[in-house]
Amino acid sequence: DMEMHQPYQKLIQSYFENHQDLVSITTTLTALSSTHVTFGNSTDTDDDDDKQDTTLRLHDGDNNVDKDKENLAKELRYLEKFMDFTHTEYDDQFNLCDEDELMRVACLSHSLLVLSGLLELRLDKKSKRSANNKSTTASCTLREAIESIRLHGLNLAKFCRLEILLQTFQRMSEIHDSSTFLSKDVIRLPPCVHNLGEYFTSTSDSLRQAAGNSIAAYSLSSLEQYIPTILAQTARIMASGEFLPPGCTITLNGIETLGRIGSVLYHDLKRATSFENSFWNEELATKCFEHSACLITLMEFEIEELLTYFRNNRDELEEDDVKFLFIIDGPRRKGNILNYDTLQKELQKHDFKQLINNLTRKG
Repeated sequence: DMEMHQPYQKLIQSYFENHQDLVSITTTLTALSSTHVTFGNSTDTDDDDDKQDTTLRLHDGDNNVDKDKENLAKELRYLEKFMDFTHTEYDDQFNLCDEDELMRVACLSHSLLVLSGLLELRLDKKSKRSANNKSTTASCTLREAIESIRLHGLNLAKFCRLEILLQTFQRMSEIHDSSTFLSKDVIRLPPCVHNLGEYFTSTSDSLRQAAGNSIAAYSLSSLEQYIPTILAQTARIMASGEFLPPGCTITLNGIETLGRIGSVLYHDLKRATSFENSFWNEELATKCFEHSACLITLMEFEIEELLTYFRNNRDELEEDDVKFLFIIDGPRRKGNILNYDTLQKELQKHDFKQLINNLTRKG
């Protein structure tokens, strides 16, 4: 599923934009790499609806937010276990690289991609000079070897991206353990938030130095989707109260802290990806961070305010999150599923009236 993301297409274009048949190269590499490399096991991978179209459309718009959201959902199927921050053996799932190891992988990825491009250009020139201009057995063998070199380079680039994703998961998993969410006096960010921002900055600098802007851009890609997704999951954990001391709920300052975490990480990530040819997607980042901010803000509403909000903004959040917000206790409300049922009945009644009005006007 990594191959369906726009950043993967951009990575290929950045290395092979001078090649005559870029579309063919991209499509072939996508088909090959999606066959050889996956995130891991998923229970849904055999569904007919999930079969991938490996024909990439290189001229699609960069800001196809709906497509990016769909691709994120596909990737998250393989990463669900890393969203379960409260699992007793959560940290045992990780076996991560140190900075030196990551830089060596990135450097090798860059070298293989550059080498494959140079070899193919040289082979193309040699083929044009041949008298009969026909592919010989030797040239076909060489092309297969070049394709293998290129594929290994791309797989190493994907390794770098996955490494940074897992580093992000692990570091953000520490947020829900902070006592700051119970504070009634101060607003203080957990130390892991500052550490993550520093990690983005240092990793971005090191990757660009070791492997160039393209590998760095791809390695840091899609974090503008993942960070708000992880933050929203953290908010659900905190709001549920299941892992808080008995009788405690997240405070207004705690909710404000969650909101500030989103703002700080947005600016840290944007700063770390503010280099030439970065794959940072401003439209996508804005929508994703606003979505998580909306969920967090609604946690502090009184019940009547919450009912009014969803009467006017019924499609703002997914149904599971809407129901969750009515069930949980907040600093200014007590959760009650009956309020959610009331809202649903009101909305159904409104939809029915609207349907009757539409039919009457047509009649």
